[in-house]
Amino acid sequence: MLQTRPVESPEVTAVVESELTRGEELLWSGQPRPGLVFRSTDIFMIPFSLLWGGFAIFWVVIVTAGSGWFGLLGIPFAAIGLFMIFGRFIWDAAMRSRTFYGVTDRRLITIRTRWRRAVSTIPIGQLGAIEMREHRSGRATIIFGPIAMSWLGVQPGLNFSSRPQAQRSNFDHIEDGRRVYELIRDAAI
Repeated sequence: MLQTRPVESPEVTAVVESELTRGEELLWSGQPRPGLVFRSTDIFMIPFSLLWGGFAIFWVVIVTAGSGWFGLLGIPFAAIGLFMIFGRFIWDAAMRSRTFYGVTDRRLITIRTRWRRAVSTIPIGQLGAIEMREHRSGRATIIFGPIAMSWLGVQPGLNFSSRPQAQRSNFDHIEDGRRVYELIRDAAI
């Protein structure tokens, strides 16, 4: 029999409990770490985005000053550069702030409530591979299923393989990740 664990907060618990079926028991609920999060891909993305954005802004300023309208063609590239430099961090934080996770005695639940409510679940019996990555912050990311390579920090969908891979599911930067990992592992046995 699974040992019930305490849940995180009443607000998070209420969101996750709204998705439970009759007789299903919530073992844990939580959210990703709020605020700014640096990921391993940022080692490459930060310098790349600074080069891209810097060059695009330089292009717009210099060429517009010299020939007027031709420099305006660089505005979309400058906008992309600004998103890669700053916007992606804001986007990521906003998405994590409206993401909720739950572990029940039957399944894993991920709920995203940004513009519309999106719920995904994985039955405990169909988990497959489970991987835990502990972060310096003391939090952890628990990944379920195959890991697809990503390109430039974008979530899987664009990858280097010849055939597309499904986007992986995970509990991203959660508090007390080791305990949650063991809870999931024990539930899967």
